[in-house]
Amino acid sequence: MDRVARGRARAIILKRVKMQKRERLEIESLVNLKWIARFVLLMVMSAARSYAQDSAQVPPPAEKNPGLAVPASANVPRPEHRFWDKENAWLFAGVGASRTLDYFSTLNLRRRHDQEILVTNDLVDNHAAFAVVEAAGTGVSIGASYLFHRYGHHKLERWTSIVHIGLATSGAVRNYCLKTAHPKTSP
Repeated sequence: MDRVARGRARAIILKRVKMQKRERLEIESLVNLKWIARFVLLMVMSAARSYAQDSAQVPPPAEKNPGLAVPASANVPRPEHRFWDKENAWLFAGVGASRTLDYFSTLNLRRRHDQEILVTNDLVDNHAAFAVVEAAGTGVSIGASYLFHRYGHHKLERWTSIVHIGLATSGAVRNYCLKTAHPKTSP
């Protein structure tokens, strides 16, 4: 009877330790989520407050030589591009492709029993939810590009996608390059 009671007590203790570990991981993921939300909020607020890039207003030259005519094309403002132009379409496709690569590399990472750093392992193990998170990341990137486009920051509009492609692809390559975590065996 004493042996059975010890076994039950050990099982209860192990269960409590697992629950505490799970709670600790949930708290860590909430802290990471708070920092990511703060960063996104900061980026959106800074984009909304910054001024649009105005084309340089060149004052008309002083009439030094009336015989020299200023070409008419010098004062013509550059036409603004459409948001869904060819370059943006390719950049958004690149963001989607790099997020897809990140999705599959993270699943590969979890299949090799390694731990995900940025999101919880429970989210990654739920394939449908993780796919929605990756698609939402692509949507947020397109939305940030649109905000930059709307307020006239056309260089930042393009660079948002370029940086996103670079970061997602390098993260995916890192996931594939990590060594497999082998569980320790007791002697």
